Amino acid sequence: MRNTDELFAQMFPQQARQILASSVYVASKMSKSLRDEMISIPRRASMLAGHAFPVFIDRLMAKQIDEIDVGQFPYQYREITIPKCGHAYIEYHSPIGKFHIKKSNKANALPKAAVHRVSNAMSNKIFLDLGSEYIPENTSVPFSLITYGHKNFNITFIQIGFPTWDYSGWESNYCWDISGDISKELVEYIEKKAAGELKEEFYENVTQKFNLKLKQG
Repeated sequence: MRNTDELFAQMFPQQARQILASSVYVASKMSKSLRDEMISIPRRASMLAGHAFPVFIDRLMAKQIDEIDVGQFPYQYREITIPKCGHAYIEYHSPIGKFHIKKSNKANALPKAAVHRVSNAMSNKIFLDLGSEYIPENTSVPFSLITYGHKNFNITFIQIGFPTWDYSGWESNYCWDISGDISKELVEYIEKKAAGELKEEFYENVTQKFNLKLKQG
């Protein structure tokens, strides 16, 4: 049986929490800016910006993982495709744990059940107290979720939690709030290094598809 507090501290030291929280925050700013600049389709603007939000998060995270020292953020990333539906998602993994990043409807709430989240949550049987004679079914590392929410693309929460093995709630009925780990210095660095390039790339794809006019200046 594992202790969630100890595992959280091990999997998410301060530098890792700062990178996660700051990336989500920058992605929210980028998405809000994107929505505000799509003046020719106001009804679709929020929808497109909402779809861009998680993409921005993963691209910003990938950019930092590719460039920073592994000691600052001890995770790698991989894209996994679900065979049945063809949906792809990004998983962050290390020898000590794995996690996904997903929007949630409200603080302390699990994101909607999906096959990749439910199946990964099975790893969290390590939290069950099954007695000293219990032999684990596998050696899978613990699984956690980084969840976030926003109102009008203004961040309302960023949390980390370990889903129960049956995806019915959170281990210890608790999530850690990491919104306070947003770093002003790191936000400025991310915006300078990656945000502008990613926005331009998204603009090109969207304007070509919908023949949009974006607000200038």
